[in-house]
Amino acid sequence: MAEQVERFAGLKAVESMGLTADELSFYFAAVGVAKKSAKPSLTQLRQLHRAHILAFPFCNLSCFAGNGGRIDAQALLPRFAMGYGGYCFEHNRLFAAVLTTLGYEFEARDARMWLDDGEHLRKPYVPTRGHMLLLVRVPDAPPKDVYLCDLGFLRQAPLEPLLLQTEEPQRSGRVLTRLDRTVVQAPLSAREEYTLWYQPPSTGMWRRAYSFDRTAAFDWTDVVPINMFVQEHSESIFADHLVLERQINEALHVRLLMLELTETRVVWGPDPNDVKLETRVSTLASPDALRTALARCFNIHLPPNVCALLFDLEHSTSWSQKQRLRQRLRAVWHFPLPSHAA
Repeated sequence: MAEQVERFAGLKAVESMGLTADELSFYFAAVGVAKKSAKPSLTQLRQLHRAHILAFPFCNLSCFAGNGGRIDAQALLPRFAMGYGGYCFEHNRLFAAVLTTLGYEFEARDARMWLDDGEHLRKPYVPTRGHMLLLVRVPDAPPKDVYLCDLGFLRQAPLEPLLLQTEEPQRSGRVLTRLDRTVVQAPLSAREEYTLWYQPPSTGMWRRAYSFDRTAAFDWTDVVPINMFVQEHSESIFADHLVLERQINEALHVRLLMLELTETRVVWGPDPNDVKLETRVSTLASPDALRTALARCFNIHLPPNVCALLFDLEHSTSWSQKQRLRQRLRAVWHFPLPSHAA
């Protein structure tokens, strides 16, 4: 128990939302955007959203690193700047700190991840609220317009914010998306539920991504138990397997799931609907192959001993074995901490 308390130290700091001027400049440099104006605008929001996704991978390595449980912005910023990236809570928590510092109005929401076609349901039929997103308002847009920002949703992450108040399809990078609104009547109240659908290139099939309650409040302290489940529970895929994805540009995407590396290139024809995928799949057969793939595809450079332990973790067959390897990983490998917490 003491180890868990220490590991998730800093979670009480989630209410300290903003960044200092130096931290904000550090973030802008990390995403490769010149800080031209601090005034919130839709143009700036779109630019930062796209730059963030292209700069940082989706990655669950924090589940295996010492002090990886911290999700306060001051701990996340050096981790992201070193190229590690993160999963939804980490991406959107850091972006929320940027939005706060720049003066945007926004709210966080939790969501149920479906990842199915809406008919052939993925089990469990009612998944837990294991995802997080941001709803943002900008001063130069119509007052009722709200934009969905989600920096940490695997390959389906929209490259740019999505307008919430339309059910028309919206293209964001290589993926076509749409948002459906439903009023769900409960015995004592009604809730406004939105579902995000996406259409991967070349498939022509709409798939259900996640759903969220537009009206339900989601406080930053609500992240604490969900994040602990993601990192520590035996039923969480993030707790015992490698899950990394990177959108290198609009046409090139790479994914490492367990030890299977998938590189996908989108090739567009003259017609916008004429899309082909070129996919190459390989299995990483050694710790050296894992280390090379992380460096080549994700620009993540890990020591040989860490890659050897991660490789062994993927080949472990029991949770007790995985737990022992996780403890060894956390003993020899630590993420950087902010200078005031070192």
